[in-house]
Amino acid sequence: MGSEGPGHGFGSGAAEERDIDDLPRNDANYTALTPLWFLERAALAQPDRASVVHGPVRYTWAETYRRCRRLASALARRSVGHGSTVSTKAIYTGIAKQGVTHFCAAPVVMNNLINAPASETFLPLPRVVNVMVAGAAPTPSLLAALSIRGFRVTHTYGLSETYGPSTVCAWKPEWDDLPLEERSRLHCRQGIRYTALEGLDVVDPKTMIPVPADGKSYGEIVMRGNAVMKGYLKNPKANAEAFAHGWYHSGDLGVKHPDGYIEVKDRMKDIIISGGENISTLEVEKVVYMHPAVLEASVVARADERWGESPCVFVTLKEGAGGSDEVALANDIMRFCRERMPGFWVPKSVIFGPLPKTATGKIKKHELKAKAKELGPVKKSRM
Repeated sequence: MGSEGPGHGFGSGAAEERDIDDLPRNDANYTALTPLWFLERAALAQPDRASVVHGPVRYTWAETYRRCRRLASALARRSVGHGSTVSTKAIYTGIAKQGVTHFCAAPVVMNNLINAPASETFLPLPRVVNVMVAGAAPTPSLLAALSIRGFRVTHTYGLSETYGPSTVCAWKPEWDDLPLEERSRLHCRQGIRYTALEGLDVVDPKTMIPVPADGKSYGEIVMRGNAVMKGYLKNPKANAEAFAHGWYHSGDLGVKHPDGYIEVKDRMKDIIISGGENISTLEVEKVVYMHPAVLEASVVARADERWGESPCVFVTLKEGAGGSDEVALANDIMRFCRERMPGFWVPKSVIFGPLPKTATGKIKKHELKAKAKELGPVKKSRM
């Protein structure tokens, strides 16, 4: 937005893709890639060969196929089928009526839970519910809201290349006596290494010298240990880069705090460089999420004729929030940010609409980057 007015709906807007010879796929000639048909074929062709070996446990392909079908049948009896998703009401119902005590979810799912209408919730919760949150960095405001509602969060961080969860923000008993805002700020950090991870550090990626534990000096988060992948298949160049100097390079920028806990600040490819200054998109998002009208937010770089790049925030509003004057609301979001962050961090563009997500709830930043590029550079900056 800024001096150019707010943006509107940022779906692809493109016409449905057509086959090159105008012979569209159909049920007879197309099926989604899935391991299910392999499982059926393996059970027919090699029914007695081992499919699962785990300690003393042994299953053949025929047994595995039968077990999977029994599980699918049990799910179908509960109306869970292809394409089914779990609603916020279903999660609350599971907690209240099915005795759910633990579950895992991405921050975007938990954000939907705390913003669900009263008709879909069961509050107060009948018991403390333990939640592992991972897949993206949760904001302090989200963690605070979850705590108030009775959720006990375990915050973990990792990558597919490091067996998913590799660090945990291990809770310290002394945090119990801190104000909620301070507890949440400490809890949103990515923490310390898991037991199975041998090494974790934040280093200068060129010299491999660890950054000072001051919570301010940026470096790349690196890991080593038996949980780290063997490598990328048939990609020696990528492997050489990923394992340079005997560490796995995560591609995440972070800091190390005096207590040894690390904190992710951004993906190296997502950092915004505005007028020669680095801006963490995650830090900007933390503030935007505090605005009372904001349900979801994601910040990316947008070209800026004066500063090179400037923050562009894509926002999904809470139901009933904002009214019809998007220009006024965009200005209010920028004012809100200006009061809580350095001036050069303040988004110069505010775009409203639903955020594109993966099947697991991760926001597709690459699509937002493409949209920001389509918008062209910010012509005039307020800074």
